Amino acid sequence: MTPDQFRPWLGTGFEVQEGPCVLTLEAVEVFETSATEGFSLRFTGPRSPLLPQGTKRLTHAGLDPLDLFLVPVQDPRPEVYTYEAIFNRLRSAPQAPANGGA
Repeated sequence: MTPDQFRPWLGTGFEVQEGPCVLTLEAVEVFETSATEGFSLRFTGPRSPLLPQGTKRLTHAGLDPLDLFLVPVQDPRPEVYTYEAIFNRLRSAPQAPANGGA
């Protein structure tokens, strides 16, 4: 997955089944990091019920189902919870030219 694959879906709803409840989370932010080939996705959802940290299956009309590890993060707004999924891998070291640069 890449940040560009998620940008078209910002501002749209993803559904999560949690027990008997179906919650809609809005994709609100794609944040890229510079130290890794990584990014995070942030979603907001209703204050109740709180989704506990864990792997959740998210569905969206424009995408195949996604299994993401979501973590609730602090949000100062009393009416919502924010959830974050992080994707990362270390950047590859630059390869030296095969002929030693000559």
